[in-house]
Amino acid sequence: MADVQMADPMDVDVEVQASDASAKYFEDKFDQARDLETKDSAQAIKAYKDIILNMPQDQDDPQAKFREKAIYALGDHLVNKGLAQEISTLSKDLRPLFADLPKAKTAKLVRHLIDLLAKTSNSTALQIEMCKDCIKWCTGEKRTFLRHRVETRLAALYLHEMRYQDSLELLTRLLSEVKKLDDKLLLVEIHLIECRIHYAVQNLPKAKAG
Repeated sequence: MADVQMADPMDVDVEVQASDASAKYFEDKFDQARDLETKDSAQAIKAYKDIILNMPQDQDDPQAKFREKAIYALGDHLVNKGLAQEISTLSKDLRPLFADLPKAKTAKLVRHLIDLLAKTSNSTALQIEMCKDCIKWCTGEKRTFLRHRVETRLAALYLHEMRYQDSLELLTRLLSEVKKLDDKLLLVEIHLIECRIHYAVQNLPKAKAG
């Protein structure tokens, strides 16, 4: 029977100490970025991006939580400063990291960034471009769950811009896909947008039928 080698307690202690020291380092970096928000916005953005883009990408690493925390903090800061284009750019900068994130967490982050962009003034056109770019990425990466939700958001934006035909064409194609997946919540959302379109074009019989 082969001998079982036990881990050296000293090695374990060293690893724990190294992990704690690294976590403390990134926690301090996050606090510094937060402090910079009211002093130097450009430096705050740079500090947050340094945390986000230079973090270990192993999701089992406890330090990874600081990256996610920094993403949300940076997004909020960009909204507060009205930096709509920066939010759109951030969504693209994060894509290399998404490969190592669970798909559900990626979907949550992407949708959150779109929500943040919607909070900035006069950003509808940029929201549409961001959604279209995200849909293209989702298609290439086979992120169907996220693509469906971003396409639904895009249809709502088309409705807001009175691009009724564009919205209906997108919803018709989307509806055929979502029905096959039996995603009831998304189906309800799609039908609601359809009803709003029909009301908008004063097609009341179709709206009531929807």
